[in-house]
Amino acid sequence: MTEPEALPLIVAGLGGISSDWLAAVDASPQWELTAACDPDPLARARFLETGRLPEKATFSGLEAALDAAPAAPVLLLTPPLGRFAAASLCLQRGHPLLTEKPMCLDLGDARTLAETARCNRVPYAVNQNYRYCSIGQTIRRLLVQEAVGPIAFAECSAHRRLPAYGYRARERDVMLFEIGVHYLDLLRFWFGCDVAAAQALAPRVPFNGHCSPAVFFALIEMAAGQSVSITASRESRGQTDTYLGRWRFCGPDGSIHVNDFGQGPGVYIDRDRQSAPQLVAAGATTEEGFRLQLDEFAASLREGRPAETDCFDNLRTLAACFAVAEAYRRGRRTRPADLKIPAINPSN
Repeated sequence: MTEPEALPLIVAGLGGISSDWLAAVDASPQWELTAACDPDPLARARFLETGRLPEKATFSGLEAALDAAPAAPVLLLTPPLGRFAAASLCLQRGHPLLTEKPMCLDLGDARTLAETARCNRVPYAVNQNYRYCSIGQTIRRLLVQEAVGPIAFAECSAHRRLPAYGYRARERDVMLFEIGVHYLDLLRFWFGCDVAAAQALAPRVPFNGHCSPAVFFALIEMAAGQSVSITASRESRGQTDTYLGRWRFCGPDGSIHVNDFGQGPGVYIDRDRQSAPQLVAAGATTEEGFRLQLDEFAASLREGRPAETDCFDNLRTLAACFAVAEAYRRGRRTRPADLKIPAINPSN
């Protein structure tokens, strides 16, 4: 059987994270890089040095890139502060869109983007590469199989040093955008349900010059009945945790861990005190998920269906993030439903 013709792709944003994405594009036969853009001349110069595209296909502005490849899907990697305007332009002009997370930094703006996609019937996906990496897939399989019985309680921790510049220096909920968009989305994916409510405590510990609280501790209630505790901070002594952090899922027949129990980072099952934890899947980087996210996006376009991580799905993750933010500001349990964000029916 012959391989389908590669889909054209515009990459908008050639800074930081673009190197991982461009490597994923290089490795995927599903895509052909057609145009790229970035307002920063240094970023464009670095990109041109890679030889991926000629200068005539590399632009300073997004509109020029869209003009060069009408209706081509766009991989949007622009910084979060400018993501709303860039995504709006792509959707209004009918370009299928895969954007980095979060969709934008305001829940109302995120809903507006989803509504724009619905009204214009434009496919719109949001990257959740953690779902697609081997650790994310393994945990999902073990929970579905009830490898240690039904999970009643889970806990996780994350420690990451975040540089105080750009939106990280200004956004009051930066920890949610750096940690929550990964962790809360994983919880929704792993347990197959939405976040029902959150309780949170956030001491104002000034690790650095960020404006938002540097730590949060959240108790998450899942709609299927599980409880999850999440601790996260910007402290630099997080070297014992990977970017994924540590996870433990507790069931009646043992526990499932993302940790290092002597055989390297990975997913372990610990069943009893007499035997050592069993390594189920060795750890891998989250970057492997970029390629699989790209492939899933291509498949959704070819099959004419919504992407697994479409904008409507991502809205529910963002609503959970903001429920945590409101819980620690209000000092009481908060449900995503309390935010009074009207639901969007993508079939309308």
